[in-house]
Amino acid sequence: MLSFNFIVDNIGDASSSSTKIEFYRSSNATFNASDDAKLSPEKSIPSICAGSSNGYYSKTLFASDFEYGLSGYWYIIARIKAEDKNTSNNTVAVKVYFNPSRSSFSTATAKTTAPQKNMKVYTFSGVQVIDKTVSSEQEEWETVKSLQPGLYIVKSGDKTYKVKN
Repeated sequence: MLSFNFIVDNIGDASSSSTKIEFYRSSNATFNASDDAKLSPEKSIPSICAGSSNGYYSKTLFASDFEYGLSGYWYIIARIKAEDKNTSNNTVAVKVYFNPSRSSFSTATAKTTAPQKNMKVYTFSGVQVIDKTVSSEQEEWETVKSLQPGLYIVKSGDKTYKVKN
């Protein structure tokens, strides 16, 4: 299983229209519609104001998203379907290693609860503004979206990242 979590920024000077993010498996980091295998489903993105961010999106890929026998290094390409002519800022490629011997699934029925993790948020000057326990990435993102506009450092579980709100 491979999960992507991302925020989409409109770095242009005009509002975008609503669109979709497409995902592809590629042997290199350059998008080529005729060579790259499209992965489903697409993710919808609402319109975004100029110079602004919108939304927390996630995509999870499973072994079944890959061809049988496929192994080694590959790229997952996320590509925003955009109308602008400069597509270089609408595509990101992530290098992954796929090991089919570690991708077996077993079927079991179990009642599970989401693991909780501690989340701390700091201003860029180092002042802690949030210290709480969250039980999902959605709750984490809603917490980040509730912050005043500014730049923050988020430490959640074993990951640390920067956020512009």
